[in-house]
Amino acid sequence: MVGKKHDRLVEELGQYVRDRFEIAKDTKREQYDILLDCLRQVRGELLACETLDPDIDVNFNITSPIVKGIVGLIRDVFANSIENPFVIKATPQADLDDAQTKNVMQAVMAQLQQMPMMTSDMLEQAAAEQGQALKNAAMQEQQKLSAIAADKMNTLIQDKLHDADWLRQFGDFIYNFVVYPAAIMKTPAVVMKPWKRWNGQRMVVERKLIRAVENISPFDFYPAPNAQSVQDAEYVVEIRKCSRSELVGYYSAPGFDGEGIRQVLKEHPTGWLEEREDGKDHNPEVDTDQYAIGLENDAQGFYDCVGFYGAIRGELLEEFGVEVGSPDISYEAEIWTINDIVIKAVLNPDPAGQRPFYVASFEPIPGAFWGECPVTRLRDVQRVCTATIVAMVRNMGLASGVLGEVESDRVIDDEDVNVILPNTIREVKSVIGMQGRAYNFYTVPDISQQLLNVFERFMQYGYETIGIPRVAFGSTENIGTLGRTSGGVAMVLNQASKSVKFALRVLEENIIEPVVQSYIDYELMYSLDETIKGDIRVHARGVSGIVEKESQESKLQWALQSLSSYIQVIDPNTGQPIIPPAAIQRLLYQIFKVSGINTEGIFPDFDLQSAVTQDIQSLNPMYQGGTIDGRNASAGQAIANQNSLTPNSPVGGM
Repeated sequence: MVGKKHDRLVEELGQYVRDRFEIAKDTKREQYDILLDCLRQVRGELLACETLDPDIDVNFNITSPIVKGIVGLIRDVFANSIENPFVIKATPQADLDDAQTKNVMQAVMAQLQQMPMMTSDMLEQAAAEQGQALKNAAMQEQQKLSAIAADKMNTLIQDKLHDADWLRQFGDFIYNFVVYPAAIMKTPAVVMKPWKRWNGQRMVVERKLIRAVENISPFDFYPAPNAQSVQDAEYVVEIRKCSRSELVGYYSAPGFDGEGIRQVLKEHPTGWLEEREDGKDHNPEVDTDQYAIGLENDAQGFYDCVGFYGAIRGELLEEFGVEVGSPDISYEAEIWTINDIVIKAVLNPDPAGQRPFYVASFEPIPGAFWGECPVTRLRDVQRVCTATIVAMVRNMGLASGVLGEVESDRVIDDEDVNVILPNTIREVKSVIGMQGRAYNFYTVPDISQQLLNVFERFMQYGYETIGIPRVAFGSTENIGTLGRTSGGVAMVLNQASKSVKFALRVLEENIIEPVVQSYIDYELMYSLDETIKGDIRVHARGVSGIVEKESQESKLQWALQSLSSYIQVIDPNTGQPIIPPAAIQRLLYQIFKVSGINTEGIFPDFDLQSAVTQDIQSLNPMYQGGTIDGRNASAGQAIANQNSLTPNSPVGGM
């Protein structure tokens, strides 16, 4: 009975996911057509209108170069940020936890107990003053430790994001961000990938589960009806394609059901592809030659997994083997099915219950999941430009051809009046009552230049529509080339409209910061390395980083030019250069560093800030001494010592 009940509930769980998926798919049909039009428009397949001449197969694509230009600009903005498009640092104001606050109060009370002859009012005032002083010192110490932890965390997160394929996936995401009404990023995406490692003797390749970052096609994502965002939606569904070998790799992975995977492989040995909104079984972005076009055909070893993210009744999860608190309430869960066969069922691993999807629109619409994008903004312009080009081609053909009339009664019977040959003399008959020429020819007016002017005007209007003047790029063939330098990107940004700058901020706030913060939160919660933990936050700096970088470059170049005339000047008193060579070296080092030039092998391994700090520390004995919890003592400890706030020393002046 238990087995039959389990099978029944597993089937019910798969059917539950199927029902929700079909509802979301029906809701998305209108949006699917919009997405498809965006794809066709970029590919140059969008027709101008039905009334155009079907014999003239011309579709002059202005959308594609504009899209490439915007994508190139956005990529350059983040590529030209200082080192990275984000920075991980400690929060501006450190805070003490309960244990640290308790230690502060114990230290204060130990001091006050040593003070003779003090009234209660004096003790209360002294406790408040000394407690606040010690708390400030401890907060300064905490701030410094958090800064050290943030620096270590930054290195770790960069390594994690590299393994997660962040740069490539974010680049693909930017393309979707420009082309479609919404772009979707997923992390953590648990994927099975080949992994190279050195086992001490040789390089080995093994398959392992990793926390990856994935750019999700909008065609593969289905929010619940009336969804405004991923998190407030009743549920969301993702179709993810995996190969047979990848599916086999999930067999013994945590959270996956080996029996379900075995059943899928048995029932569908050649693969399984889901039917889409248009009745086909493939993502329209994918080359149809890679996959079968009908469910009855061979799917070539690929499987469409329907991933459900939403609330599931506890009874269904419990019988599947998921530990829940109560079978009577619903839990946020992640369910994978293939043809309604459940292959994975787990509770949402995020401590806050957040779904692993991040969505951004170039131009968000308040209260709507899908927004606007440059491609939809350019649709009418593209149709007009295409219609104008078709009309121009038709006019050029008519203007360059022959339009004539003939008196057929005067033509010799054996002559074909529709054939006109060069160097030909036609014999005609003389008919009483008919005068003038038997053949008459006319010229169709050539208005191609006027039509070309219309085309150019609307093409210019296209750039103005998306808020980036064409002149800002200098060239329409490759408008991203100016972004090779921060100054060039800054120039384009200065000429871009507020909508473009707003779109960049949308990327920073909705994608970069939450994605990177999710990796930080994971390490803060599960890492065994306590030296990376603290009150740490991520801050995106795409636009601000460009401005900051350009400012730094300008200041450093000015400083170098200002000092160049004094490099060879010798101090007559010391016989040494008045500008130390080390100062010039450090300045050049900073210029190279800000410009993104690898300084390895050119300069000694030093950092300007650390060097300055070391110089200060060598002159200030307060920076020397003990340790705190195995980490370096700081200014907070020095202040505490200076103010005599240790339990074994008297409080001066009291």
